[in-house]
Amino acid sequence: MEDLTSQATAAPAANDSGGVRNRRSGERHITLFRVGALLVDGQRQLCVVKNISARGALMRPYCKLAEGQQVTLEFKEQHPIEAEVIWAKDSEAGIAFKQPIEVLELLKGSDGPRPRMPRVEVRVPGHVRRGALLHRIVVNNISQGGINAQCAAELQVGGEVTVTLAGLAPLPAVVGWARSGAYGINFNAVLGLSLLIEWLQAHSKTAAGRS
Repeated sequence: MEDLTSQATAAPAANDSGGVRNRRSGERHITLFRVGALLVDGQRQLCVVKNISARGALMRPYCKLAEGQQVTLEFKEQHPIEAEVIWAKDSEAGIAFKQPIEVLELLKGSDGPRPRMPRVEVRVPGHVRRGALLHRIVVNNISQGGINAQCAAELQVGGEVTVTLAGLAPLPAVVGWARSGAYGINFNAVLGLSLLIEWLQAHSKTAAGRS
């Protein structure tokens, strides 16, 4: 069986459909389809990495990218990967890492707490309901797994709440942590990626219309 974990000699090329290609050049990629975060022009956007090698990745970004653009890919907190867009076509793009990475080290799990899902910074009003009480919140960031939000009312860690954001159905959740008026609230069910992307895009258009 061919080793998919060996070091790659180049970033994924434009018509790579996933898996291994360009065998004669020694190029190797790990097929992935994993959600990540892409820092573009100071803004964090979600993306799906289709495959990855030691030197680059093939992805579906949910924002416009241009050849030569500098970006940062994030799979794990505190482990950003500096990269450059080497091509962008239709809904896909290829990026080349500034320095080769250890792919298995990046992808392997850990014995510690499960890493947070990639998050996107927003500034969106909403509400949390706990029992019969309804509280206003301001969402600082959102991921498929939950939100970070400010709330003037005190929420109990471990308490069950329902999060309401314009454009999304009410989301049953649990308060995970509290810190100086900020709360981490975990959704009971993971928010679908396509639904989250649509919501973020709609929010971005609304925010642009207000500016």
